[in-house]
Amino acid sequence: MNKEYKQYKKIFANPAVIAGFLLCVYGLAIPILNFLIHFISRFLNYLQEVIQSFKNLGSIVDIPNPLNEIRFEWFFSFYKELWFLYIVGLILVSFWAIPFAYRMRIAFKDINKNTKGTARFTTMREMRKQYKKVYDGIEEYEGKSGFPVMHAYEFKRVPIRSLKDIVLNIYYVLTWQRVGFVFIDTNETNTTLLASTQSGKTELGSYPQIDIISRAKIKDTMIIPDLKGDLLKNTKLDLEKYGYLVLAFNLIQPEYGIGYNPLELIKQAYIKRDFDRAQNLCNTFSYSLFHNAEAKDPMWQQASMALLNALILAVCDICYKSNTLDSITMYTVNTMLIELGSNPDEHGYTRLDYYFEGLPATNPARQQYATIQFSQGVTRGGILTGTMASLKSYMYTNIAKLTAKNELDIKGLAYGDKPVAFFIVYPDYDSSNFALVSTLLSQIDYVLSEEATLSPSSKLPRRVLKLLEELGNFPAISGLRSNLNVGLSRGMRSILVLQSKAQLATPYGEKEAEAIFSACGNQILLMTDEMADANDFSDKLGEKTIVTMDRHGDPTSMDKSYGEHEDGRNLLLASELRRLKVGEWIVIRTKKRTDLKGRRIEPFPIITSNKKKTVMLHRYEYLMDRYDNPQTFDQLNMGGKHTEVVLENLVIDFSNESEEIPDQIAQYAEEFVTNKSETLKEQGSQISNAPVHENVESSIENVLEDFYREVGEEEIMEQMEKISETHTPYEEKISKDKYKFLCNLIKDKVSETEYEYFLSLKSIEEIRIFFEAKNRATLLVRIKHIIYT
Repeated sequence: MNKEYKQYKKIFANPAVIAGFLLCVYGLAIPILNFLIHFISRFLNYLQEVIQSFKNLGSIVDIPNPLNEIRFEWFFSFYKELWFLYIVGLILVSFWAIPFAYRMRIAFKDINKNTKGTARFTTMREMRKQYKKVYDGIEEYEGKSGFPVMHAYEFKRVPIRSLKDIVLNIYYVLTWQRVGFVFIDTNETNTTLLASTQSGKTELGSYPQIDIISRAKIKDTMIIPDLKGDLLKNTKLDLEKYGYLVLAFNLIQPEYGIGYNPLELIKQAYIKRDFDRAQNLCNTFSYSLFHNAEAKDPMWQQASMALLNALILAVCDICYKSNTLDSITMYTVNTMLIELGSNPDEHGYTRLDYYFEGLPATNPARQQYATIQFSQGVTRGGILTGTMASLKSYMYTNIAKLTAKNELDIKGLAYGDKPVAFFIVYPDYDSSNFALVSTLLSQIDYVLSEEATLSPSSKLPRRVLKLLEELGNFPAISGLRSNLNVGLSRGMRSILVLQSKAQLATPYGEKEAEAIFSACGNQILLMTDEMADANDFSDKLGEKTIVTMDRHGDPTSMDKSYGEHEDGRNLLLASELRRLKVGEWIVIRTKKRTDLKGRRIEPFPIITSNKKKTVMLHRYEYLMDRYDNPQTFDQLNMGGKHTEVVLENLVIDFSNESEEIPDQIAQYAEEFVTNKSETLKEQGSQISNAPVHENVESSIENVLEDFYREVGEEEIMEQMEKISETHTPYEEKISKDKYKFLCNLIKDKVSETEYEYFLSLKSIEEIRIFFEAKNRATLLVRIKHIIYT
């Protein structure tokens, strides 16, 4: 910290000091005037007596010397007969005193006019007027909780309940004792805390915050992503004493936590046939999995999102129709992708393509899959591969079971009878499931925001606080910025704990990260290794005006001249911010506009100072008796029912009619090819002295033609009659682009008469029969995915 040039001499320019100086001057002038007037009067009397004696006697006889008659009382004796001399004397004194006082004012006044800046830190007196105090200890306090901004001490009269081991029933003795307390910000505002590695952000920020919230009479629900699970282990017992329901979603040892199905909300919306909401929830889920703010080509992420949305909606559709709603899980979605998305045919199409082609055009799943249909070859394969790679963790047994059963009532976080402390425990050594954390947080925001909006007051009955430590480690949380801005009015606050701004820019992008920071009314710097962050905070603190002194003269001479002038500097420089001591932090509080009595204030920044004994305390300094409970996860007794899930029961039948129709033809063709090949081999072996031809096995085209010739068109038509009982205009089944494709395909393959006949066909059934002719089997293989929908 810089050492300012103190303007102690400015006290001499204080109007009160100058007024006092003038009073002293006039106060001294009056006794002096009293003495002088008495002396002059006595001296004039002496001269008069001398002159009179000389006239009468011709000589001076026995006249006392006036110097011998001087009396001390003259200083305090007012000579009323000569009052006008007092006025003259005071006027003469004023001619000296007033100019002297003016020069004194000019010479010593503070030249700091704040022309370079007016920034300063909040004083302790202002803190007491603006923030609520919560004393250290275990007692609950009235009102709602808030974010701790400063720890301080004061002397307080406290009762002594015991005297020589005799417990007293009333307070007989009071004594002064030094007690600690915390200033808390109870405003509806978000907070961001920048704290680099080894800064003590958990010990100094998270634990005190949990303590403050749990001891409030009006308790908030807490949602806490907990790296390694230490917060859960150390605070669970204490939170339960204060009436909290403690829940954990455990990604380290999933069996010791509750289950959470990320598709539960989508399932509920689909059951209610609210397809718009289901698709919005799908987008929220897939966004957290695939969104990458730094992606140079977002097409891949967008395509993967569309594919996942289509798969989820398809699974919902199948399970809804088959009444197997418990199978709507990510494990089932992955299984569908694996079973239907692999082994493309010679045209690059998979069973997945045929499945979605078989869905009605208005089906939400097919509409989502439309993005994939426009891709071809390597692009399509890349989309399927990338999607599968991102979803592979859901196939692991423990994660599959964890996400197969939902035991979390999101609405109950704000509407339950008890406040909830919900810990999301995740490892620091494996980031493969971090997207699941983002999904969970985004769905919590979605549900609670919706519930608040639909309520009469547009607010949640219980406030919800999200303590998002190490937020930059997670994939982007969908809608985080808007939730930070709008969620405050709904009773949803957030504390973002980050190592640096750059950490947040990675998942969200620079502009979005800056917007997220701007949504936080309290911006706190604990420690930073990044010059960019230090410079940013230094600029936000603003500039102050200082007075600097110049010294001029010969270096070896003791005769120097001095001068003063104004200058400007940041309240704290970036280099000073990087040297904050343990427990010191800077709070920029732009959203703090009133004090405890509602009076308007200027929100000057806050600094906790080691010198002034206002530093924030670590857990080990005052909370170890409550928050030190080392134990393993199995000792917490927090197991869930998801461990009983049997994954094999989640697998469903993914086939539909559109797949069965081409498969019937393929099945008959395959049997015929096998039989025909064996017949040809037998015939070849019976001919003596004639070698077997290399191409005994006919090509697929010739075999299919033989198949139609020998089996007969009537038998095939019998297989098709089941789906040809009605006549459906082909426009309802085939888009214009696909119909044009069919026309271009067969124009060069059939005769002009056949082509004109094809153009005259009006129903999809007639088109199917046209391609099922014995001489068009090869064409049927190529276009079966179009006409059998």
